[in-house]
Amino acid sequence: AKTNKAPNLEQQFDTAAHQLLDARFQLALQGDVPSIDALFDAAKTFYERNPLSESALEAQLTLVNLTHASALRYGKSEPKWIQEFAKHSQILANHFPEEQGRVVPLLAAAGRTCDMNGLPQDAIRCYSVLMTLSKDSPQARQAQGVVRRLQLIGKPMELAGPTMDGNDLNIESYRGKMVVVVFWASHVKPFVDQLPKLIATTKKYEKYAAVIGVNLDTEEPAVETFLEKTSLTWPQIFSPQREQRGWNSPLAIHYGIDNLPTIWIVDPKGIVVETSTDVDTLAAKLHETYLPYLKSTAVKPAGATR
Repeated sequence: AKTNKAPNLEQQFDTAAHQLLDARFQLALQGDVPSIDALFDAAKTFYERNPLSESALEAQLTLVNLTHASALRYGKSEPKWIQEFAKHSQILANHFPEEQGRVVPLLAAAGRTCDMNGLPQDAIRCYSVLMTLSKDSPQARQAQGVVRRLQLIGKPMELAGPTMDGNDLNIESYRGKMVVVVFWASHVKPFVDQLPKLIATTKKYEKYAAVIGVNLDTEEPAVETFLEKTSLTWPQIFSPQREQRGWNSPLAIHYGIDNLPTIWIVDPKGIVVETSTDVDTLAAKLHETYLPYLKSTAVKPAGATR
């Protein structure tokens, strides 16, 4: 308070603000509600006092760090913390665009956290700010793919590439059937654990749905051994060029794939209907997707009128 309005004492003000913010941050992490509220107030108050000050930047960074920590600890049960993390990361970027070294990683983390927790619109907002702020960075190029993936539902599926048998595959040739697209790799334990149920479900619906695998292994022998061991018969998109394998797969980059397995459903008209299903919900989603087509092709009783 004594240094607040004295320009020649700005350094002392920033030092005092730093100590106060740090103390409140430590208390807030322990669940002290007044300290949590004080950090939200400080970010707003310090920015209004002097938007170019070190204390304004530190107050907003402290708030982002608090919401990030809370998102990690409580996000599953209290999604509001994930949304607060996303919101205040965007505010940080808008208020302090020159701080790209700090801002870009936080925006990327916020976007990914939203994406992983079923908040696609919040994720898109984070990634959109990142792409505007840092247009030519690797993070921006990755964000572009993620946003493309998050906006896929309701759009025609574009998927093509070389297969392991030396041919080319294009999802256009599957029109009339549902298609399950599976991004996977043989060394990913969640995929290996889920595979028996995935095979059983797709086998049950094989009359109505085809499966296309997009493999993200780097070594061809590992894929061949795995396919032989598991008797997988799906066509597999897999690049003959080593530099386009693994996470460098053109399709993985194009759609911002960052988690395996990733399972999508495409309807018989080639429109994407699901991009976040898993083995436990796949059967229900396939039934739900194909039901309108079954009804539309059902034979009507004699004499029935429209």
